[in-house]
Amino acid sequence: MDTIRDLRKTELELKQLHQSISGQSNLKDKEELTIKAKQLDFDLETAVMNLFEKTDKAYDSIVQENFDLLVNDRIKFIVTREETDTWKSHATKFEGKVHDDELFYGRTTETDFAWINYYPLSYVGLINYFGEADMYMNRKKYNLLGGKVPQKFIGSINAKGGLFLEATERLVEGSGKMYVNSVVADLFFGGYQKERKIHR
Repeated sequence: MDTIRDLRKTELELKQLHQSISGQSNLKDKEELTIKAKQLDFDLETAVMNLFEKTDKAYDSIVQENFDLLVNDRIKFIVTREETDTWKSHATKFEGKVHDDELFYGRTTETDFAWINYYPLSYVGLINYFGEADMYMNRKKYNLLGGKVPQKFIGSINAKGGLFLEATERLVEGSGKMYVNSVVADLFFGGYQKERKIHR
């Protein structure tokens, strides 16, 4: 999607896809179409942003300002919710974004039952200049004694939007297993003085 024509073609395809979803009675087919529509919508949004970055100097300036605001190497990600339901909460992937209260909220979007006896040591991902991020678990450790997941991660964001989280605390209680469901962080805390509001 490098041109306006490509964008319009994709936009039309997305519109047709949404019409198909609304007219679909089979739940499985509807779910598959919805997933496809979400991916296409994401691809379209990304392509539009990339096009603006390349062709609009004012927009590109805002992009750089936002990345400057997000660069930080002392971010505390606190686990705010845990679950015992492994199908919902054994996070192998998080999605999140900065909300109007200037805090970043991340939630589990993918799980992997094969990792039920492990807990996460680190996550890696990308954050865009709107404060929207995807993170994937890339290191884990066997949870021999059971218990809770790490209660805190220390994170960093580099100038290219790379996002890295490392577990720093782990609380073990009893023999039951708890799994991380959601996290919250102040991406702008610490470091040099800077604005707290990203441009949208």
